[in-house]
Amino acid sequence: MKRPVTFVSIDNHEFVVESMASLERRRPEELRYLGGVSDPADLDRSLPAPDVVVLDLYLGRDDAVSTPAIPGLVAWGAAVLIHTSAELPVPVRQAVAAGASGLTLKNDGSDRLAEAVLEVADGGFACSSTVASALLADAGLVAALTPREVEVLQGVDDGLTRRQVAGRLRIAESTVTDHLKSARTRYLALGRPITNSQSLLREARRDGWISDR
Repeated sequence: MKRPVTFVSIDNHEFVVESMASLERRRPEELRYLGGVSDPADLDRSLPAPDVVVLDLYLGRDDAVSTPAIPGLVAWGAAVLIHTSAELPVPVRQAVAAGASGLTLKNDGSDRLAEAVLEVADGGFACSSTVASALLADAGLVAALTPREVEVLQGVDDGLTRRQVAGRLRIAESTVTDHLKSARTRYLALGRPITNSQSLLREARRDGWISDR
């Protein structure tokens, strides 16, 4: 890869966007910061793509997951590096499945971020720490819920009764109960403490399967 590597940042925290310039100041021969925006739509796609887009996992006033923007950024010609403070295995794995080339955690520091930018620019896959690697690869870290189990849990988390969840999903109420039991079994198999519906929702939220909406 040519040097310096060009990169932009997408983050809804202004201080993070501004702090990215320090990476170039520390390593001017290797990195060139082209600036940052708070929304992927604000990037000028008529210009050549930067080598790397450093993308926050959650954006906007409602902290919406940024994963849907990844395929378009990759198609533009940029490598996408997720940069987040959210240690939630499900969303970060979904981001990688959508085309992201690595994961950096915001508390891992600027030196590791700089190394990750260079790594993905060279076509590699980067993780900034063992914690980041575990979030992406540790099979014992997250319960493998099915899409329907997630929908049922989201409905319960939205405050719906089992009958109301069944109506929303057009399934039998007994099927809702079966999905809740199945999700509980998956968490118990990982040694996660599930004693009632609230603890089941807590663990699903901790993994990132469900979120407040």
